[in-house]
Amino acid sequence: MFWADETAMKFVKAMYPMILPFFMNYPRNLQRADAIRYMILYEYGGVYADLDLVGLRPLDPILRKYFCGLSQEPYLHPILYSNFYGLACNAFMAYRRHHPFMKILVDSFSSFPVAVETFDSTGPRFVTILYRNYIAEHSHVHKTDNEGVYLAPPEYFMPSSDAGIQKEIKTQCSKKDLTHLQTWACEMFKITVWEVPQTPAQNRGILSNRKNR
Repeated sequence: MFWADETAMKFVKAMYPMILPFFMNYPRNLQRADAIRYMILYEYGGVYADLDLVGLRPLDPILRKYFCGLSQEPYLHPILYSNFYGLACNAFMAYRRHHPFMKILVDSFSSFPVAVETFDSTGPRFVTILYRNYIAEHSHVHKTDNEGVYLAPPEYFMPSSDAGIQKEIKTQCSKKDLTHLQTWACEMFKITVWEVPQTPAQNRGILSNRKNR
């Protein structure tokens, strides 16, 4: 199913009239694109994937096992940019209809200022913060349960660093004030990307970013 701006707006007006003013107040189209995918997935369920993702293997094993599945950014990205380990990614998501975690995403729009960067207000950090809170509050729930959330390893959906930001990562690694965690990440990046770049044949993930191929 493909959603254009017009159909997305009709959907929000019909299904989420209370959210519409906040939705319209986002200063960036990308924020609305993030928000609408959460609302649609909550109402209908299904699979969302960015247009620049390419399928390499069937999704059936994950879709049959988990009621809610999230992709994860390559390990090195959040370490180098934010000095923390593990970043949920909203480029690929698979949910059953009315999953409680997706409801939390939708209900939390107003808790994150619209003026901040998309990454923080509706994007990966937004999802990561709410994911960590959800897991902490549902520690008794297994990831395969109806209310569980499965955060897939990066190699499943983001098996290699984004080629488009490798220059930025090299610049980041050249800084002198890196933490121990960031220094380790730079060493790993040097080994896996600078010295041994991946080829499509080496890419064994389920999905791949087209820019990396």
